[in-house]
Amino acid sequence: MQTITRWAAFAAFTLAASAHAAPHSARNSLDWQGLYVGTLPCASCPGIYTEVQLLGKRSYRLSESAQHKGEPSTWVKRGRFAWNSRGNSIRMGQGSEQRQFLVQENALEQLAQNGSRITGALAPHYRLAKAERYTDAAGQILVLTGSIQRDAAGATVQFDGRENLAEPKAAGQRSLAAHYTLRCNSKTYEMTALQYFTALNGQGQELKLPTVVSASDSAHGKAHAGEATPIALAAGDGRMQQVFARYCQ
Repeated sequence: MQTITRWAAFAAFTLAASAHAAPHSARNSLDWQGLYVGTLPCASCPGIYTEVQLLGKRSYRLSESAQHKGEPSTWVKRGRFAWNSRGNSIRMGQGSEQRQFLVQENALEQLAQNGSRITGALAPHYRLAKAERYTDAAGQILVLTGSIQRDAAGATVQFDGRENLAEPKAAGQRSLAAHYTLRCNSKTYEMTALQYFTALNGQGQELKLPTVVSASDSAHGKAHAGEATPIALAAGDGRMQQVFARYCQ
């Protein structure tokens, strides 16, 4: 009888705890901390390259870069963000500098000033993708984590990424976007669907260059037309060494 009473008390406690549990939301169910990147629409410029870092204790770092009349400008703001009552969107800044984002899996979607979702033809462009950054002396690569795909054996890893180069290359490219395929066993990789830009972060003029690269001249060199050729992972390529160490496990 005493055992039955104890079980009944435990069941009642469990039901009470469940009734008072926090409702399912982005705040308590998603891995929302991290870096988010993308180029948001701009009325008076080609676009605003935006980075949002969501950190612990509800702190954030917001960086916005735009080119006005050919001159780049960057604004950086730091502070604390607030969740809405439903735990699915965040607000940062005040007044005309306020930003609101809907928190999604591997993405932030910028909202209108009144907190509503933006509609119309440009709506898909108000989106920042979650990314991980890897840096060396020659530049940096951003891996868009929501695009990562692995084969069953873990020997091949694919993702979309972006690179910023410390120095412009021969054709004038300073940044690029590409689809990467890592061959973990052979320590080689391929880059396809390449886009090149004259300024950092995919800004400036897009250059009309071939969309795959050769083994001897990777994105850090020449491009050519045709099939992508595996690029050997070089000992001096610090950022790709970091990428292989992170994703080829």
